[in-house]
Amino acid sequence: MQSVPDVQSVPKKAEPDQSSTPAPAQQKPAEPAPASYENKTAQEYISLGNGYLDSGDKNRNNSDYDLAIAEFDRAIRQDPGNAAAYFGRGRGYLRKGDNSRAVADYSEALRLNPNDVISFSNRGRAYARMGDYDNAVADFESALQIDPNNAAVKQNLEKAKRREKGL
Repeated sequence: MQSVPDVQSVPKKAEPDQSSTPAPAQQKPAEPAPASYENKTAQEYISLGNGYLDSGDKNRNNSDYDLAIAEFDRAIRQDPGNAAAYFGRGRGYLRKGDNSRAVADYSEALRLNPNDVISFSNRGRAYARMGDYDNAVADFESALQIDPNNAAVKQNLEKAKRREKGL
Protein backbone atom coordinates (compact mmCIF):
# COMPACT_ATOMS: atom_id res chain seq x y z
CA MET A 1 0.00 0.00 0.00
CA GLN A 2 1.50 3.33 -1.00
CA SER A 3 1.73 6.05 1.60
CA VAL A 4 -0.14 9.24 1.08
CA PRO A 5 1.76 12.54 1.37
CA ASP A 6 1.42 14.13 4.79
CA VAL A 7 0.37 17.69 5.31
CA GLN A 8 1.68 18.87 8.66
CA SER A 9 0.90 22.55 9.08
CA VAL A 10 -1.00 23.59 12.16
CA PRO A 11 -4.46 24.85 11.28
CA LYS A 12 -5.52 28.42 11.86
CA LYS A 13 -8.09 28.95 14.59
CA ALA A 14 -11.53 29.90 13.31
CA GLU A 15 -14.86 30.70 14.89
CA PRO A 16 -16.64 27.54 16.07
CA ASP A 17 -19.46 26.25 13.89
CA GLN A 18 -21.91 24.18 15.92
CA SER A 19 -23.73 22.89 12.82
CA SER A 20 -20.86 20.92 11.27
CA THR A 21 -19.45 17.46 11.95
CA PRO A 22 -20.72 15.91 15.19
CA ALA A 23 -18.28 15.62 18.07
CA PRO A 24 -16.43 12.30 18.30
CA ALA A 25 -16.77 9.94 21.21
CA GLN A 26 -14.79 11.04 24.24
CA GLN A 27 -11.28 9.66 24.43
CA LYS A 28 -9.46 8.78 27.60
CA PRO A 29 -6.98 11.57 28.38
CA ALA A 30 -3.43 10.90 29.52
CA GLU A 31 -2.59 10.54 33.18
CA PRO A 32 -2.64 13.78 35.19
CA ALA A 33 0.37 15.97 34.58
CA PRO A 34 3.05 16.49 37.21
CA ALA A 35 2.69 19.64 39.29
CA SER A 36 5.33 21.41 37.16
CA TYR A 37 2.96 21.21 34.20
CA GLU A 38 -0.04 22.73 35.92
CA ASN A 39 0.93 26.33 35.18
CA LYS A 40 1.33 25.92 31.42
CA THR A 41 -1.12 27.33 28.91
CA ALA A 42 -2.81 25.26 26.23
CA GLN A 43 -0.52 26.88 23.64
CA GLU A 44 2.57 25.81 25.61
CA TYR A 45 1.31 22.23 25.70
CA ILE A 46 0.63 22.42 21.96
CA SER A 47 4.19 23.64 21.36
CA LEU A 48 5.58 20.78 23.45
CA GLY A 49 3.39 18.30 21.58
CA ASN A 50 4.54 19.62 18.22
CA GLY A 51 8.15 19.26 19.37
CA TYR A 52 7.58 15.61 20.26
CA LEU A 53 5.86 15.02 16.89
CA ASP A 54 8.87 16.51 15.11
CA SER A 55 11.22 14.36 17.19
CA GLY A 56 9.15 11.26 16.46
CA ASP A 57 9.25 12.04 12.74
CA LYS A 58 13.00 12.52 12.83
CA ASN A 59 13.76 9.45 14.95
CA ARG A 60 10.83 7.22 13.87
CA ASN A 61 10.11 6.72 17.55
CA ASN A 62 6.56 5.87 18.67
CA SER A 63 7.34 6.84 22.27
CA ASP A 64 7.82 10.43 21.07
CA TYR A 65 4.35 10.25 19.53
CA ASP A 66 2.98 9.00 22.85
CA LEU A 67 4.60 11.97 24.59
CA ALA A 68 3.13 14.30 21.96
CA ILE A 69 -0.35 12.85 22.46
CA ALA A 70 -0.02 13.33 26.23
CA GLU A 71 0.87 17.01 25.73
CA PHE A 72 -2.10 17.51 23.41
CA ASP A 73 -4.31 15.81 26.02
CA ARG A 74 -3.12 18.41 28.53
CA ALA A 75 -3.82 21.22 26.05
CA ILE A 76 -7.34 19.89 25.50
CA ARG A 77 -7.96 19.71 29.25
CA GLN A 78 -6.72 23.31 29.52
CA ASP A 79 -8.74 24.57 26.51
CA PRO A 80 -11.31 22.07 25.17
CA GLY A 81 -12.28 24.47 22.37
CA ASN A 82 -8.81 24.65 20.85
CA ALA A 83 -8.90 23.16 17.33
CA ALA A 84 -5.08 23.10 17.12
CA ALA A 85 -4.90 20.76 20.12
CA TYR A 86 -7.25 18.25 18.50
CA PHE A 87 -5.41 18.66 15.20
CA GLY A 88 -2.06 17.95 16.87
CA ARG A 89 -3.33 14.93 18.76
CA GLY A 90 -4.84 13.67 15.51
CA ARG A 91 -1.40 13.96 13.90
CA GLY A 92 0.07 11.87 16.72
CA TYR A 93 -2.55 9.18 16.29
CA LEU A 94 -2.12 9.24 12.51
CA ARG A 95 1.66 8.77 12.90
CA LYS A 96 1.08 5.82 15.23
CA GLY A 97 -1.40 4.23 12.83
CA ASP A 98 -4.35 4.68 15.21
CA ASN A 99 -6.57 5.86 12.39
CA SER A 100 -9.93 5.70 14.19
CA ARG A 101 -8.67 8.03 16.93
CA ALA A 102 -7.11 10.27 14.30
CA VAL A 103 -10.50 10.48 12.53
CA ALA A 104 -12.20 11.37 15.82
CA ASP A 105 -9.71 14.14 16.60
CA TYR A 106 -9.76 15.59 13.09
CA SER A 107 -13.57 15.52 13.24
CA GLU A 108 -13.48 17.56 16.44
CA ALA A 109 -10.90 19.95 14.95
CA LEU A 110 -13.23 20.43 11.98
CA ARG A 111 -16.22 20.99 14.23
CA LEU A 112 -14.24 23.81 15.84
CA ASN A 113 -12.63 25.06 12.62
CA PRO A 114 -14.78 23.87 9.68
CA ASN A 115 -12.65 25.46 6.95
CA ASP A 116 -9.35 23.77 7.77
CA VAL A 117 -8.01 22.18 4.60
CA ILE A 118 -5.32 20.22 6.41
CA SER A 119 -7.72 18.63 8.89
CA PHE A 120 -9.92 17.52 5.98
CA SER A 121 -6.87 16.18 4.15
CA ASN A 122 -5.42 14.33 7.13
CA ARG A 123 -8.81 12.89 8.11
CA GLY A 124 -9.16 11.74 4.49
CA ARG A 125 -5.77 10.03 4.77
CA ALA A 126 -6.89 8.26 7.96
CA TYR A 127 -10.11 7.11 6.28
CA ALA A 128 -8.11 5.85 3.29
CA ARG A 129 -5.79 3.88 5.57
CA MET A 130 -8.88 2.27 7.10
CA GLY A 131 -10.15 1.35 3.63
CA ASP A 132 -13.07 3.81 3.88
CA TYR A 133 -12.55 5.38 0.48
CA ASP A 134 -16.03 6.95 0.29
CA ASN A 135 -15.29 9.15 3.30
CA ALA A 136 -11.71 9.71 2.15
CA VAL A 137 -12.93 10.99 -1.22
CA ALA A 138 -15.53 13.19 0.49
CA ASP A 139 -12.88 14.75 2.75
CA PHE A 140 -10.42 15.36 -0.08
CA GLU A 141 -13.20 16.97 -2.13
CA SER A 142 -14.15 19.16 0.85
CA ALA A 143 -10.53 20.24 1.17
CA LEU A 144 -10.39 21.13 -2.52
CA GLN A 145 -13.54 23.24 -2.22
CA ILE A 146 -11.60 25.38 0.25
CA ASP A 147 -8.23 25.25 -1.53
CA PRO A 148 -8.76 24.19 -5.17
CA ASN A 149 -5.05 24.43 -6.04
CA ASN A 150 -3.70 22.14 -3.30
CA ALA A 151 -1.59 19.63 -5.25
CA ALA A 152 -1.14 17.16 -2.37
CA VAL A 153 -4.89 16.97 -1.80
CA LYS A 154 -5.50 16.51 -5.53
CA GLN A 155 -3.03 13.63 -5.54
CA ASN A 156 -4.64 12.04 -2.48
CA LEU A 157 -8.10 12.39 -4.05
CA GLU A 158 -6.99 10.61 -7.22
CA LYS A 159 -5.42 7.77 -5.22
CA ALA A 160 -8.54 7.38 -3.08
CA LYS A 161 -10.78 7.33 -6.18
CA ARG A 162 -8.61 4.63 -7.79
CA ARG A 163 -8.68 2.52 -4.65
CA GLU A 164 -12.43 3.08 -4.29
CA LYS A 165 -12.80 1.54 -7.77
CA GLY A 166 -10.46 -1.31 -6.84
CA LEU A 167 -7.63 -0.19 -9.10
